[in-house]
Formats: sequence, C-alpha cells, structure tokens
Amino acid sequence: MKVAEFYNTHWSDYPLEIKGVIEHLRDIFPEGVEGRRVLDAGCGSGIVSMAFASLGAQVTGVDVT
Repeated sequence: MKVAEFYNTHWSDYPLEIKGVIEHLRDIFPEGVEGRRVLDAGCGSGIVSMAFASLGAQVTGVDVT
C-alpha cells in the first residue's frame, strides 16, 4: 500500500482537531509525557507533534514533504 493510500484510508480514524489528539494521547499515556523526548517521524501536518509539545514533551517532527 502506498503512503498516500494508507493515510487516505486510515487518517479519518484519528481525531483531526488538536483537542481530540491531546485527549487521545492522555488515554495512551496516562502517566503523562512531560519531559519525555518524542520523535514524530512522518509527522505530516504536525498535529501530533503539537499535541505532544502541549503536554510538555520535547518533540522533533520530521517529514519527507
């Protein structure tokens, strides 16, 4: 499956607004992410990177585009 096809198929499964992403991350990481280092490889628009950063993580986001 090509990258674009994957995201076109699966992106709608994830919350598109940052508040939703933050809530999702809080569910995944109930202990929090403050002070953790996060590499968001293939970050696309950067919404997940922004959510991690707003929760106190040190984030590096990279994307080929």
